[in-house]
Amino acid sequence: MPLIAEHGIKIDSADAIEAKTSLDEMAKAGGRAEQSAVLLINEMQALENLQSQMQVVAEKVVADSWRAGGTSFRNANGRT
Repeated sequence: MPLIAEHGIKIDSADAIEAKTSLDEMAKAGGRAEQSAVLLINEMQALENLQSQMQVVAEKVVADSWRAGGTSFRNANGRT
């Protein structure tokens, strides 16, 4: 056990050292959690952008399919 001081009274600093180590580990874990949260937010934003792009394409396809001579299945394969 490391001793900080001994003058008729023994002071054991082992618990303080262990507490410091635990706090350092928690701080590192907090940093990793923050990095993970930032990455997750970036991925969510990328997915939202992709969803918006897909929505635009889907709306264009639907609009084109309703116009005369559009690209609907019936127009492409002959109306029956």
